[in-house]
Order: sequence, then structure tokens, then C-alpha cells
Amino acid sequence: MIEPERGFAIDDAAYRWGTTPGDMPHNGPRPISTDYLHLDVACRTVMGFQAAGVTLSAPASDRPMMNVAYALAPPPAGRDGPAYWTDGLRQRFGQPDQQAGQDGHGGFNVAYWAIWSRPTIDIGLSIHGDVRRSTVGRSAGLLCVRWRDTAAAAAPYVAQWRMATAALIQSAVTLAAFRRFDMPRALAPAGDPLDPYPASFEDWRALNRRTLLGTPASIGERLSAGSFALWQSGVDGIWALSTTWDTVVLRSTSRVCWTELRPAKGGGQSGLSADGLSIVMPYGTKAIAAAAAALKALPGLKVAAVQDDDV
Repeated sequence: MIEPERGFAIDDAAYRWGTTPGDMPHNGPRPISTDYLHLDVACRTVMGFQAAGVTLSAPASDRPMMNVAYALAPPPAGRDGPAYWTDGLRQRFGQPDQQAGQDGHGGFNVAYWAIWSRPTIDIGLSIHGDVRRSTVGRSAGLLCVRWRDTAAAAAPYVAQWRMATAALIQSAVTLAAFRRFDMPRALAPAGDPLDPYPASFEDWRALNRRTLLGTPASIGERLSAGSFALWQSGVDGIWALSTTWDTVVLRSTSRVCWTELRPAKGGGQSGLSADGLSIVMPYGTKAIAAAAAALKALPGLKVAAVQDDDV
């Protein structure tokens, strides 16, 4: 049995942290994706409990698994209640660092949850109010192990990210075009707003958003926290979109979207996204529409447009 600080197990097979979806054995074709993906895998047992299956989550098919969520099978007859799982977990990991329980039945309710925190991992238990049907089978709850050592996870990929950023700096030495768009409120560097353990600038991008490069100083000094720019290199002719922190190089394969959500139940918003760089502003921000028009004018670049109500 592999300790969760070192990796995760699927029945009798042990995998160290750092294993990617492409490293896993597959009966069918191997997954190929540069987006976050989730793989449902058969699994009968986890930490001494019966399991219905496991979902493995990774930032991409060539990036390591960061979250392993085991669907717990319903307990044996007469063993209802969270204690069936918590007693064994407490013996192994001690008292939870956080826990809460509530009365309530129904598959959409959570009757109990607990978290055991370690320096590099979190172990989370969530018991449903009733048995749920999941993608891997009937589930009474989830036992999740999250690897949060982002520095270790990103280490094999940081050098390549740095090389791409260095090449971008050389591209920005001279400019053939530069257009700045000022926003009504400040932007922020890309990152996971829900992550209580923020990673370094380089680590997070190398692991989660390889298309987000560091903005060259020669571009960033022309911007503020409340602006972004569309520019073309005078060296190699590439086009790029930059905030003061993040830059994406625009290619014919780039996924670019202009969104206008009219106020409805929500307040509405105007937004642009390009290969992981997202800019969201209040509805009707004219500079967003102007930037979208400038992007549409670039040869070979496709810009999807979405107009809808903010419901």
C-alpha cells in the first residue's frame, strides 16, 4: 500500500505523484488534451473500503494527476453513518483538521465532511445524504486525495516555459504594431481563485496554462493593471495579447472568444478569452468590443462571438 504522501493506489497498483494520464495503462486510446481532464477508472477498494471507481484529474494529458477522487461504495447492511469510514481514517491519520456534519437525507445533500491536511497533500472525506448514481457506479460518498505540491508537480515543465518566455522577450525587442485597451477596472494575473495554496507565477503556468507566458518588460512597462494590449513583433511578425503579467501568442489554432452577456438575473458582462488568458469587464465595455474587432481583423485568426442573457 503506497502512502498518500508518495502517491495513490488503484486496487493493487501503486502510482507515484508525478504520474500523468499518458503514463497510465489504457485499454483504449490514450487521452490527448492540453485542457484539464478527468478520467474515470475502475477501482474496487481504497484504504480498506469498498469503492465504486475512481476519477483522476490532471491539468492536461501530459501533466501529472493532481486530484484522485474515489467513489465509495455503499456500506454493508447495518453500518450506515459516517462512522463506518471515519473510524478507520482516524486510526490511520488522526483527528481531522476540519470536519462538519448535518442532518439531512437525499443524494444532493452532504451529511458529513472532513479534511486531513499534510504538508504536500489534503485527504478529504465527503459522505452523501443518500446513495448517488455517479459515472463510476452507486456512490455513498467520496474519498479524495489532492496533491498540492505544485512546485514538485511543475518542476519537469518549468524550463520549457522559461524558454518560451525568453523567446517571447526576443520577439518583443522591436514592434511593428501596438494597441492598448484601457479597462474600467483593474485586471489580475491569471491563477486559480479558489486555490488556498497559491503556486508561484512560473509553476502555476507551466503546470496549468502552458500558453500563458510571462509578459516581456518592454511590453509590460507600457501597460497598467487596468489595461491590456494587442501587439505585433517587428522581429518575427507574431501577434500577441498581453496584460501586464500574462501574454498569449496568437496562432491560427488559438481559441479566441468574445462574449457579451446582457443583464438578466446576473448583472451582465463583456469578456475576451484567448488560450487561457481571460478578461472580464462590466457589460457594454466598449474597449472589449474594440479589441474583439481588432482580433477579428488579424489574418487567419478565428474569433467566436457569444451573445446571451446573464442567467
